[in-house]
Amino acid sequence: MLEKGLSKSRVRYAHAVICRSLGQAVKWKWTTENFAKDAFPPGVKRTVATAPSPEEQAQILTATSRRSAQMTALFALLVLTGARQGEGLAVQWCEHDAAANVVMISKSIAYTAEAGIFEKPTKTYRMRKVSVDEIMESLIVSQIEALQNNVEAGFDLVADPYLFFGSPDGSIPMHPDTPSKMFRKVRGELGFPYHLHQE
Repeated sequence: MLEKGLSKSRVRYAHAVICRSLGQAVKWKWTTENFAKDAFPPGVKRTVATAPSPEEQAQILTATSRRSAQMTALFALLVLTGARQGEGLAVQWCEHDAAANVVMISKSIAYTAEAGIFEKPTKTYRMRKVSVDEIMESLIVSQIEALQNNVEAGFDLVADPYLFFGSPDGSIPMHPDTPSKMFRKVRGELGFPYHLHQE
């Protein structure tokens, strides 16, 4: 796998899957030995991710606001709640509780060429409620207003639209590549080395 150009982490992941599968096969008495235990996957050097400082986060949001109000709201949600990009994109109208000032993180949005845009569980397979402050609340309200503006423009909203929508009726979430592309433009403009998952 290494000779074919795959990363060390990918090789380690493949080894883990094979080792666990063979371990289960031994339990089921399909085989007598887990030969994967005799293999030694390559070591992976651990790195420490560096996140933007509060001042840099403010610069990122300001630069983004000059391009897209919707993207600014999404980036702010990620910064203020610690949600992953896919989790932020998956938030729907009903998962925002304005009275309690909380947002439910219950799933994630992903994309593959074969499946297109689809929902999947969160990375930890858990749902969680996160509190939002007044600033985040106002940004969420701005997304709701944007959806309502689409109604005034003649579009019928679905029963429970995505707050960060990729279609006027809210039935389709924003494409996962869109925030990443926007972030790369903003970080290039500001000269920052960060990736969106470090936000």
